[in-house]
Parts: sequence; C-alpha cells; structure tokens
Amino acid sequence: MRYAENGHVTIPGGGANLLGKPQQGGTVFVFGTGQPVTDELLLDVLQWTRDGLGGDRRGQLLAAQNFDDGRCYQLGNGAALANLRLEKTPNKIPGQSDGYAELLCETDVRLPDNVQPGKPYTLYWVWQWPTAPGEDPEQKLGRDEYYTSCIDVDIVTSVSPQQAEISLIQQDPMPSAVESFASRGALTADPLALYSDPAFHAPLPAISRSSAIDSSPVSVATGLSPV
Repeated sequence: MRYAENGHVTIPGGGANLLGKPQQGGTVFVFGTGQPVTDELLLDVLQWTRDGLGGDRRGQLLAAQNFDDGRCYQLGNGAALANLRLEKTPNKIPGQSDGYAELLCETDVRLPDNVQPGKPYTLYWVWQWPTAPGEDPEQKLGRDEYYTSCIDVDIVTSVSPQQAEISLIQQDPMPSAVESFASRGALTADPLALYSDPAFHAPLPAISRSSAIDSSPVSVATGLSPV
C-alpha cells in the first residue's frame, strides 16, 4: 500500500511550523478482519491485537510500521533529505529521458494464513500522527491524530489471466518494495500507547457511530475538541 509523504517525512519536524510531531512521521497500523461492520469505530479497531484476542476479537493487528519507509520523498519541497533520497533512488518516469516522479511511501503487510477463500478480507490502514504534550502552545495537553483508509481484498484460490478492458497509466513507476519490506518495525508499536501516557491525562474520547472508519481523515483530540 502506497501513499505520498507530503513533506511529513523529509521536511524537518514533519512539516513547516509544526511542533511536537513524532519522528519517522508517526506510525501506520494495519488491522484486518473477516467480520467488518458498516459502522466500524476507530476506537474499537485500535484495541485489536496481534493474537486476535484484543477488544471484541473480530480482527487483529497485522502490522505496525513507521510512516517513513526510509526511501520515499516528495519532489520540489526544498528539503535536503528529499534531494538526497532523489539522488540515491531516482524514480524515473518510463518513456521520459529526464522525467521523475515523487517516490511514494509504502506499508507492507502479509495477510494471515487462515483467511477464507471466497470471502472478502477487510484491511484498515490507520496512520497515527500525534502532537506531544508540552510542545505546541496551542495544544498544551497534546493531541492524538489519525487518518484512516480501508480496502476489501477478494480471497480466491486461483487467478486467471485477463486482458484489461481499460489500460491505465502507471501512477507509480517504482517496481520494487523497500529492501526491509519483510522486517519493518515502528518506534511506537502499540496503537493505544498514548492513552497509557499520563502526560496526555485525558480519558478516551467518546465517539459516536457517525465517526465510523472510512476513507476520510479522522482526527481525535485528547483534552480538546475533535478537529
């Protein structure tokens, strides 16, 4: 799964005029379930664990990885790190002698061995990008911030070659995964780590069913009103 870093990786501090943002761009968590519900709550999903015994036990945590995959960069943002990565790993556009595309970040995940053929398997991609307490004067208590997306994966026993009815231009010319794709980790591997940090000293915010997971950004503030 790939996404643009938008300067949150290569610009110092995670972006211009940002305070208290985590190193490595925060953490991306991937959760999986064969029993999704239409009004899925983010806070329910965050309680799922790798062994599948957390929360309501409908799903499990599949991966926890730094938002920064160690390779991605944005073009033209003036950041020294972006220029260094462009030089090390140029992402040339096929068919163009001097054309380059930004190099998207990636999340690497393996589906569980027990997924059932003939039944869709749902993945929730959750990016946690908090603001630490005491760093930003406008967010004195800190703020936990999330962005989410989801996808249904069709599980089949075999795949028959098919000709595409409509050929699409390849948006990302990079053909290979990062070298560490099979062993990536994260600075924060526990989705609920911030809630056990007394510095955030605020209870879990109450979220209504209208805040179900979808492909829209979701931001949850601790000690402040949701943004």
